[in-house]
Amino acid sequence: MSPEVLPNFIRTFCQLINCHAYSQASWKVMKNVLGTDMGHASVHIMCSVLSIDPDSQDKHNIPSLRGATFSVAQAMWGSKEFPNVRCTLSSVLAYMRTALICHHPHCDHCVVAMEAGNCLHILFVKLGSRLGYHVWTCVLEVLEALVSLVENKQGKPLDPISVTLATEALVECIGDVEHLLQTRQFYGSEKRAFALIERCSPMLPETSVLRLINYLIKGIEPVVFNWLDKLDSLMETYFRVDKRTKVRTKLLDEVSIIFDHNCRLYETEILEIILKHLRNIHQDSDPVVRSSAARLLLKLCSDVQCKDMTLKLMETLQKMLLRPYYISEPPPIATDTDVQDIRVIIEGLVCFFSTNLYIMPSIDVINVFTMLAAHLELHYRKPHVMENIAGIRRKIFDCFLRIRVNGSYNVGYFDPPGKTKYSAFLQIDYVDSPTPPTIRIDEIRFRDNGSLSGKFEVAGSIPAWGELYPEQVRFVFETTDLYEGLSDPILQDWKDIVNLQKHWIGEPNGVSFEFQILPQPEGTSNSAPTADTLSIWLPEDRIEDVAKSQGQYITVKSSHILACKTVRSGNTVFFSES
Repeated sequence: MSPEVLPNFIRTFCQLINCHAYSQASWKVMKNVLGTDMGHASVHIMCSVLSIDPDSQDKHNIPSLRGATFSVAQAMWGSKEFPNVRCTLSSVLAYMRTALICHHPHCDHCVVAMEAGNCLHILFVKLGSRLGYHVWTCVLEVLEALVSLVENKQGKPLDPISVTLATEALVECIGDVEHLLQTRQFYGSEKRAFALIERCSPMLPETSVLRLINYLIKGIEPVVFNWLDKLDSLMETYFRVDKRTKVRTKLLDEVSIIFDHNCRLYETEILEIILKHLRNIHQDSDPVVRSSAARLLLKLCSDVQCKDMTLKLMETLQKMLLRPYYISEPPPIATDTDVQDIRVIIEGLVCFFSTNLYIMPSIDVINVFTMLAAHLELHYRKPHVMENIAGIRRKIFDCFLRIRVNGSYNVGYFDPPGKTKYSAFLQIDYVDSPTPPTIRIDEIRFRDNGSLSGKFEVAGSIPAWGELYPEQVRFVFETTDLYEGLSDPILQDWKDIVNLQKHWIGEPNGVSFEFQILPQPEGTSNSAPTADTLSIWLPEDRIEDVAKSQGQYITVKSSHILACKTVRSGNTVFFSES
């Protein structure tokens, strides 16, 4: 074949190789030519076909470009070697990149991009671990051109099928690059490779994006210029824009680590970025992401030193607690999946309450208590929303029922098997209860082995030590009325509270008396009791007779304090040791 005919011959077969009917025969002829002394010249001709003017006003010959791309790749790194082809990989890759760049508004190079991606995949599989830095630079340039074509920021009318095929080829090439990075067989610019992966992240699988986040997080530290801006951009891209659950939760976990490492100097700045992106997390439709965000917010509430930021974090949590009730009108019935973030928040707030009760400032604990009480109230104001989620109500009730108050009105929390610990910084406002109803006790009879051993009347109005002063007596005849009153139909919407109250009270099976012990009068030699009240409770099986008419009677054992020897002086009864 004469040299004058060779260019037309190569261009013709680059066209024919795209036709399914002639592709096998055309490639067979092309291989024969490449194996001769004209092989090197043939590759040069194919490279000239790929060398197009990107700003040309005429449309390019797409089939010729695709055929030339395939033929050059097979000649350089295909399954068959051609000794007469002496071109370098970097020179051929530069021409391949040129074929992917076109500014013509109606020229679709997606088919060429697909072929280039498939050829690069073959290159990575065969020679990936042996490519040098300069060759990798050319490879990354080809991939960047391929990404630009697929992104189609110019808005060209591209064929959707061709775009899909080109995207799949690109993703496969990116996967090959990631594999070489993981196995430490990549000898190019790691920074440029990850920048390329970052551009392709919307079309890459979750595992690739997770590895990318691990890499990007390493570059977010105070010694890096504009590191806070990079953190903001990272959250914008992979939390607000990206909608994949694992990607978003992974980023929140990494942000938590960044906060832990830098909170001493940059607490406020980092929190402002976090709140910027989590402020409307209650509107997010993904319950897993909301749960992960709730864990982060709860952790920050416990760790931050700036109390203004703590208030903002709690406001965000409060909006998340309100979500099931105001997501729509009327609010739908919630399922376990829908409210898993609510469950996380309630458990976190209960833990926060029990652990921060003993430290300053107490306003945070008060806010948490208010949030829990307000959420519990919503359960009964709109009962149909959470009617199947009793575990949340039970958790709040369990927290409230563990709250204790000592004689100084300091608030404590009972955490079995330990003892109740009281806060030195938090007290309740004590309001005197109304005067209990007066029940006149005409006489009390003490019986020892069935015989009457003592009798006195509790009448008169002169208070003295040891006197059972009628106006100060709170008498409870069993607890039947209170226990049965909890079954009132008006309380049917409060069944959780009612059941807990019944369990707390217990079945009525006895009598309880509480007498106030007044101060010892001056000049009295008897020692006064140390307690302010004298409480008497008798189970039902020990009560022999309780009169409901004129007098009130109780029966006690001979060892009971009321069966001890008494000394009476007027209307005053003194107890002495027997």
